[in-house]
Amino acid sequence: MRLPDNTHHSPEISVATQETVEEALAVLGDLLRWRSSPGHWERIEPVVTRMQEALAIGDGEALRHVTAELELMGPTRITRIGSTSLVPPPPRIRDRTNQLIHSLGGDTAPLPSTAAADEAEAGDA
Repeated sequence: MRLPDNTHHSPEISVATQETVEEALAVLGDLLRWRSSPGHWERIEPVVTRMQEALAIGDGEALRHVTAELELMGPTRITRIGSTSLVPPPPRIRDRTNQLIHSLGGDTAPLPSTAAADEAEAGDA
C-alpha cells in the first residue's frame, strides 16, 4: 500500500493508505480529548507505543490494525458510581500522541489547558 505521490507525508507512512492515515489522525485527535481512569491510560499506553513502532517501520497494515484497536479503547459514556475519577491523558501519552500526529502530517494545535477545560465542564453541570 502506498500513498499517492502528491501527498506530503513523511516517508515512514509511505506504505499506509490515505484512508489509514486519516483514520489514525482522527483517533489520535480524539485521544487528546479523552478522559479516562489512570488504569485505563496504562492499558492505552502500549497501544500508542505499537502505533509509533508501526509508523517507524512503515508497516501500513499494522498501523491500520493498531488504529482500530486504539479506537475501540475510547472511553465509554457510562461511568459507574464510585468509580475512579476520570483524567485527561498523562503527559507522556499526550506527548507521544502529538508526535504521532505530527509524523502523520496532522496539526498538533494546542488544546485548552486542563484547568480551563475542567472549569468549563463544571460550569455545564
